[in-house]
Amino acid sequence: LQSTVTTDPGAIPESFARDDNGRPRFEADINELALVPSNGPRGLILITKEQKFKPKRSHFCRQMDRYILRMDHYCAFMSNCIGYKNHKFF
Repeated sequence: LQSTVTTDPGAIPESFARDDNGRPRFEADINELALVPSNGPRGLILITKEQKFKPKRSHFCRQMDRYILRMDHYCAFMSNCIGYKNHKFF
């Protein structure tokens, strides 16, 4: 129970940040077809607040005021968001 409260739920990694050309840093590891210039359903979505690209299944938590990887929900009893890094303790 304590591990769920004290463990960070997981933020978007720095590899999802933009490089000098405005492209993602992880571009060499993925297929070029996934990089559509628009923010449409087939393209990458840029989070302007963090200047990072939004990974799949990441969501914004209003209580924590940041994006969480694999966010499940915000638990008011734990006073923490349940995400990628602390879901196993929940």
